[in-house]
Amino acid sequence: MAIDHGNVRSDELESKIDEVFRLKGMEGTMRSHMISGILPLLALIGCAPTPSEEGLDPQRVTVKIDREVRVIEPSKETGLAHEMLGMVRHPDGTIFVSTETQGTDAALGLFKSTDVGETWEALRVNLADVRGKQYLRGLGGTRDGRLWLLHQTASADLFVSSSSDGAHTWTTTPVEFSNLAPRAPKEPYVHSHNDYNTFIEQPDGTLMFSVGLSYDRGYYKNPEHLMEGLMRTDVDVGGEFMFRSTDGGKTWGDTTLVHPHVTEVGHALGPNNPDRILSMTRTQRTLLAGEDREATIKKTGCPPDTPSDEPVIYKNGLLLESIDGGRTFHEAPGGLTDYLGHRATILWASNNVMVVSSAAGNRENKRIMRISLDGGKTWVDGTKAGTLLLNQSTKFVFQTAPPTVSFTGPMIELSPNHFLTVYAYWEDESLKRYYQAPKNPCPQGDEPGDCPWLGIRALFWHLENLPERSASAG
Repeated sequence: MAIDHGNVRSDELESKIDEVFRLKGMEGTMRSHMISGILPLLALIGCAPTPSEEGLDPQRVTVKIDREVRVIEPSKETGLAHEMLGMVRHPDGTIFVSTETQGTDAALGLFKSTDVGETWEALRVNLADVRGKQYLRGLGGTRDGRLWLLHQTASADLFVSSSSDGAHTWTTTPVEFSNLAPRAPKEPYVHSHNDYNTFIEQPDGTLMFSVGLSYDRGYYKNPEHLMEGLMRTDVDVGGEFMFRSTDGGKTWGDTTLVHPHVTEVGHALGPNNPDRILSMTRTQRTLLAGEDREATIKKTGCPPDTPSDEPVIYKNGLLLESIDGGRTFHEAPGGLTDYLGHRATILWASNNVMVVSSAAGNRENKRIMRISLDGGKTWVDGTKAGTLLLNQSTKFVFQTAPPTVSFTGPMIELSPNHFLTVYAYWEDESLKRYYQAPKNPCPQGDEPGDCPWLGIRALFWHLENLPERSASAG
């Protein structure tokens, strides 16, 4: 969507900025920061955006829920208790959903549907090349029909496995990360811990995923790294790192920093511009040394009595953008969502429609969607122009309690403007029993216990009242 800022449309403005930066020899990150800063500033100082003659009219866009189907019901026998789901569609049309755990007997891990999500079959994930029960951290698919899993036994290891026969057999490659720390091997990264990750494939076949890396706990308590009890901003804290493979997953490296303070990252690649990546993340951290506490709390929306050194001063969703194929990222305009508006996923459809799904935030027990018709340049907010700021866009509610939900709600495109979302849920009665129990009824070790076990549902939905003119791919 081209937006008219006074007499200058946003696409014309970006072109002019590009020209200046090419002449100055300063492209990439500085250019992206200028665009992300100037466009919302123009909107805020009175250059109210209005649609151009070729623009879209998103004011009447609505989300229509079609129906739900059961993937699996909550059950002690399945033992699904903490599930950050992933979902991909195979080139042959088969839909795969990954759970985070493999259930009580490792019999689960994947579900598949061969009839466009109407019925589902549980699959055993047999990772023969690695020992121990695995935690599945990410699911991906590539154009050659292979499936990909990011998984680990514990936070000290990391593996990528691929399957070329529809998830029946897997080949596993370990991923080394400890020596990526600036002062390794003296001070290596010792943990890789992400509950949710995605894979993306570039047109040249480069496969990419990102994970969070960190030091041991003592590193973050070291007085040399602190100022007045808070982490100094000039000290490396690890962060989310992008890994790449150019040899079909045999080796992984060429690692770059995505962001020092994000996790649970979903990446979306521009359908016609592989240099542009939008990534929906969870940002969670303490106050940093030198930060204004009052201003930060106002910005994030966290409770005002939260101690500064508690890692929940930030606990928000955060949209990041890259315009150089994932080499560098910056925060997108209005990218910080409501407090607790995290556990988000992102979908960039073939027609340039973009959907972000997340918790509603502010302790509301709802799942919401935010919609863009032009690849994240503007977001639907009930006006003709839309808004440049993600966090000012309309929250389309697609799920409310009961049942109670959390975790991720990944999406795939079934056909233009028609989608499928899966989500994990608790039965409210089981949650009530859990909170009323005199002691923790959840399992210790591999015993199933009496936890509030999770089920999974698939939700079919579509967009209505779309403009007749299709968006240009970004």
